[in-house]
Amino acid sequence: MKETITVKVVVKSNLEHAWDVFFQANHIKHWYFADPSWHVKDAHVSFEVGKEFHIHMEAKDQSFGFDFYGTYQVIQPYTYVLALLGDGRTLQVSFKELKEGILVSETFEVEDENSVELQRQGWQAILNQYQTYIESIA
Repeated sequence: MKETITVKVVVKSNLEHAWDVFFQANHIKHWYFADPSWHVKDAHVSFEVGKEFHIHMEAKDQSFGFDFYGTYQVIQPYTYVLALLGDGRTLQVSFKELKEGILVSETFEVEDENSVELQRQGWQAILNQYQTYIESIA
């Protein structure tokens, strides 16, 4: 079993809105990047078990870009999603209602190219962008 990392954020939102903003392509385009010098050039999401998501991220100066994609394996509405990423790793996303907001957690298997700490920082930064975006449109 590969090593996993979990990153979390609490957003001030209702559960349905938090879920929709996380999984709808029209919202993903506004937050799925780790640094403001990057953006999502294109996002496609077929949010059904066995279907795919595809997000193309790139530096705004177009110096570098990459594709992040996978296939949904399990979808338990408003609580849990399991996806198999394009490189064979797993990604689990969970949502939990708390009195202070919605706890969104992502657990993913580490990859071999980047350090564990860099991966943790990058995924946490993306979740932080999600938090900023969702609270800005509330």
